[in-house]
Amino acid sequence: MSAPKSSKQAPTSALNLSLKHFLASGTYSDLTLVCGGKEFCVHKIILDAQSPVFHKLLNGSFKIQETGKSRIEVHDDPEAFEVLIHYLYNFTLPESTSSDSRSKPAFAVRLYAIADKYNVEPLRDMAAQRLRKTVDVYAVPTFVEAIRMVDELTPPSDKTLWKIVLPLMTGNITFLLGDRDFKDLLQDMPQLMYELLAHLDPRYPENSEAANLQAALQASSIPFPRPRAAFSEDEADSLDDGDDLSHFPGYHGTFGAGRRLG
Repeated sequence: MSAPKSSKQAPTSALNLSLKHFLASGTYSDLTLVCGGKEFCVHKIILDAQSPVFHKLLNGSFKIQETGKSRIEVHDDPEAFEVLIHYLYNFTLPESTSSDSRSKPAFAVRLYAIADKYNVEPLRDMAAQRLRKTVDVYAVPTFVEAIRMVDELTPPSDKTLWKIVLPLMTGNITFLLGDRDFKDLLQDMPQLMYELLAHLDPRYPENSEAANLQAALQASSIPFPRPRAAFSEDEADSLDDGDDLSHFPGYHGTFGAGRRLG
């Protein structure tokens, strides 16, 4: 086994270089994770130290599918999982180009979901900031794709990403209503129209955005959506206590996206 080259850099930088080397080379690996057919030769102590969920998985708090003594298969978004592992060893996001799928706002949502699932808070914050930086309301197809991902991959009690995309919708509703992709989104997600109307008070004449949205709603064949009951603080706190939430939108099962394991 080749050792990492010695470095005169500060201890933190040298440690980062060593961790990158250990992930790339598999040196001292004591666990293999398999996701989407790709193997990751990792180190239990690295995962355990940064993720309460990995801590529970590795200490037997959850039933996991093992194909060998130190081999675990996980069923996650393979691309997002790869970035998760990269972060745990590099503490940064991998570089991406403008043509890379990872540069799109929808991927930021996918990354947020997996960071939330494994309860890696710094990565979750990075993903939210990545969405804020990459989302573009005037690139309507990718904007709509990101909104669909937020609805699909985050639980109803988590409003972090909605606080990023909702103001963009309300501030540009006249423009968005002229786009077929956005109209299709409203038809597929009638609850979203309610959320938008709740943020655009049509009682004030100067609020032309609200008037435009209300007119579009009245002209459509979609019935006015009933408001979804908000979660109380106690109900939100109970989301991780093992309740059966399979009937809630955005919930994909105990081990699914948008649901933290621990």
